[in-house]
Amino acid sequence: MNPETADGQRVGLGALLAVVNRQDALTYLSPELQRLLQFTGAPGRLQTPFWSVVSGQDFSGGWTAFPAGASRQRVLVRLHSQNGQTRTAHMSSTFLPEEGLTLHGFLLETGEQTAARLNDEQVRQMLYQLPVAAVGVGLAGQLLYVNAQAIRNAEMIEGAHQNFIGLNDAQYSELRGQDSGRARKRTEHLQTSVRERRQVSWIDQIQLPGQPPEYWRRSYTPVYNERGDLEMLAGLGMPVTEELHHGAELQLLGQVAQNSSEAVLVVDLSENVEDSRIIFANRVALRLLAGGERRPLTGQTLMGVSMPLINDEQRQALRQLLLGGRGTSGPVYSAQGTPSERCLELSVVPGGAVTSRGGRSHLCLTIRDITEAHRAASLEQGRSRALQLALNGAPLREVLTELVRTLEGQFPGLTGAVMLLRGDHLFFETAPGLPTELVRLADGRRVGPGNGPCALAVHLAGPVLLADLQQDERFRGDQALARTFGIRSLWSLPFRGKQGQVLGTFAVYGQRPRSPRPRQLEVLRQLAELTALLTESRQASDLLERVAYHDALTGLPNRSAFMQTLEERLGEVATGRAAVALIDLTGFRAINEAYGQVAGNRLLQQVAGRLQEVLDGGDPSAPQAVRSLLARLGGDEFALLLPDLAHPDELPSLSARIQQAIAAPFQVGEQEVALRASIGWSLYPDLALDAATLLSQADTAMYTARQEGRAQRLYSQHGNAWSLSPTTIRAALETALDQGQLHLAYQPLISRGGEVRSFEALLRWTHPEYGQVGPDQFIPVAEMSGMIRHIGLWVLQQAAQAALAWPDGVLVNVNISGRQFEHPGFAAEVAGLLAQTGLPAHRLELELELTESALMVGSEQAVQTLAQLSALGVQVALDDYGVGYSNLMRLHTLPISTVKIDRSFTRDLLSGEPQEGTVNASAAIIRSVVGLAHDLGLEVVAEGIETPEQLGAVMELGCDAVQGYLYSRPLPAQAALDWLLSRERT
Repeated sequence: MNPETADGQRVGLGALLAVVNRQDALTYLSPELQRLLQFTGAPGRLQTPFWSVVSGQDFSGGWTAFPAGASRQRVLVRLHSQNGQTRTAHMSSTFLPEEGLTLHGFLLETGEQTAARLNDEQVRQMLYQLPVAAVGVGLAGQLLYVNAQAIRNAEMIEGAHQNFIGLNDAQYSELRGQDSGRARKRTEHLQTSVRERRQVSWIDQIQLPGQPPEYWRRSYTPVYNERGDLEMLAGLGMPVTEELHHGAELQLLGQVAQNSSEAVLVVDLSENVEDSRIIFANRVALRLLAGGERRPLTGQTLMGVSMPLINDEQRQALRQLLLGGRGTSGPVYSAQGTPSERCLELSVVPGGAVTSRGGRSHLCLTIRDITEAHRAASLEQGRSRALQLALNGAPLREVLTELVRTLEGQFPGLTGAVMLLRGDHLFFETAPGLPTELVRLADGRRVGPGNGPCALAVHLAGPVLLADLQQDERFRGDQALARTFGIRSLWSLPFRGKQGQVLGTFAVYGQRPRSPRPRQLEVLRQLAELTALLTESRQASDLLERVAYHDALTGLPNRSAFMQTLEERLGEVATGRAAVALIDLTGFRAINEAYGQVAGNRLLQQVAGRLQEVLDGGDPSAPQAVRSLLARLGGDEFALLLPDLAHPDELPSLSARIQQAIAAPFQVGEQEVALRASIGWSLYPDLALDAATLLSQADTAMYTARQEGRAQRLYSQHGNAWSLSPTTIRAALETALDQGQLHLAYQPLISRGGEVRSFEALLRWTHPEYGQVGPDQFIPVAEMSGMIRHIGLWVLQQAAQAALAWPDGVLVNVNISGRQFEHPGFAAEVAGLLAQTGLPAHRLELELELTESALMVGSEQAVQTLAQLSALGVQVALDDYGVGYSNLMRLHTLPISTVKIDRSFTRDLLSGEPQEGTVNASAAIIRSVVGLAHDLGLEVVAEGIETPEQLGAVMELGCDAVQGYLYSRPLPAQAALDWLLSRERT
């Protein structure tokens, strides 16, 4: 073979040969090798050490001499040539024992061989440094190779692992004193891999002393040689502790999410939020969003799934929730308006999975079914709205409509109605969701069997609950109507008043067969009870208003209504003129005594009808109807208001028509009787500027007309006290107090047990020229002029001084003007006066005639003043209660101690025909006021008691105290004290 040339091409073994003897001395060195090794000595020179010749070369194998008994050795060497190149060669050494010589032959590598060898080294080095455990295992299980991580896992010292090379698992475990069970497991996996020629993997636990357990995934992979024969197994171990923990966490979290009572969704966010898809949905989410269907939600877009639930506004809000990554949607309705309606709330769990660029990749959403909580809140809100409407005096129909709407909100797909009992017939009060024609056909049915489920429920005074009206044989007569309007279910629950009487029924209609669930019955019961409370309260209020404003005998407005309307109309008249008339029936009393009270009452009813016909234009001969208000003030006295009189010249013709209507014969039984009307007129603003003076002047004119035998008379401002004008009264009142013209009279109030409860201080004015001037004349002038505060304080001081002479248990009642009470410093003035006089605050009771004042409409100043008086210990009484409609439902908000019932109720208590309702109406209103007052802890005083019969009646109705001429007329201070002392002695 040709020797190797300088360019490093491969040469034969003989070209690169060195021979050394036993003493390692060079005996032969081929010329090519001399040149390659840069040897400069004589080629044949003996005894030159071989290693001195090759000392400049790089022997990576670390060879120095043959191991004992060895005959061959091979190492890797890097040879440095003269031209600076480095060549890699495999040096093969052969020992010839017989000759005692060693032959060293060098075989140079080609470029491809060098690259392959270098790659093997790099791979070996990388394999050794890998953070995974790597081993080579023979087919019999013997250990062939381990890397650094495998050494650490086995708790071996690096380098000492060589002691275990060649051992199998059983031998290794026995030597290390480890669990043989794990060794057997590894052997079984190895045998499986060898036998089945496939990769085998499993999880192994490593427990190092003082450390938590670690978990590694082990695997055996078959390794084949170039001939395809199985040569060994490559074993790898990967740390999977965190992976297993993470997997366990995910599994547990998945179980928690799957078993959550709320719906849970995980959404894979897309750059376009509309395309974000669901990748997880628990069972509750499937039930809520898939509508109970067995269809998967995963893979669907969130917007697509939620579309049936939300409107456009909510859809945009949900989009903003997803973009923001947190927040709550608020109530969202599913299947709204149907029996399957649910109220849901969507929330985005803050955080979510984050991408490497900081954006969100996934979000978790929860969906709560808040239907029951939402309905409970809606029920309470509906009840509150209805109560507020009732408190504000809204019509009963409006109040009950609110309750029906509340019920319909609780029962989607059902329609409500309220029917009220009037007599023995049942009428729809409100049915906003029912067809108008159905209401018309079913309205006004007589209570009893055979007239429908609601009439039967009221008849039975118990619920009638029909799952399917069209199939119930008891109601054949209603089945055609039910089919026409699609009515299937009908539930009717009657409601009762405090005394147990049925007031009406709450009905629920449905268009598919169904029986009420327990919660539906409970809601229906609650609303029915509230309906009963509001209905009965309103009926009592209506009765109070009717009695307070209307004459029970004729149905005309009464004195209270007339005075209130008169004051209102006077305020409306700016530049025009108004007229007030009082009409007296001459001859009525004689007829009443001759034919009896029943006949007299019927005669009054006929008179009222004729007067109304005159004013309405009912008489064919009369001109067009007159805009007017006709009222009965009591007995045979009527009042008339013309709010827009054009000229006084119109009054004689109207008076003549009234006289003509009254003069026509009346039929009383089988007899005809005749009456004559006496009419007195007053004018605004010609003769008076306030209602009380107008009425007083008309009264004076009426009596003058009757005495003169004339049909009508216009009031004249000459010759008596009634002719005093407001200007005159004001001028005289300015000096009245200083000149001693004002004084107090005291009338006692007697308690139920007969003791003197208190004295009411009444202001009187005796003018030296005009005589007695009534409070109804001078008090309005004092209020308008502002003098009422000065006069009122004087009255309080005089009354307090007088009360100091009475026994400690006797109170003094002082009337307070509305103008005086509205002053911000009134409570402070009362406190100062009490301190000045020494009267204990609890012995002072202030009487306020404020039935239609700011107090009853919630004046902040009025309520504040009441609270300040209450804090002082001063008692407050509501005077003339029932004169003008006073809101029963406002009493509980006022810190008052006493209610005084106006004398108009006690006056009419025993008058009139029983069947006409006079007694019942007056008694009913007194009973209602007493019941309500006692429920609120208030005392009730009845005014105007003049007869023992009246006393017995009001005591039977529950009044706590009385006041009137039956016990005493108003007395001067000393006379009142004498009366009190004499009564105590007896």
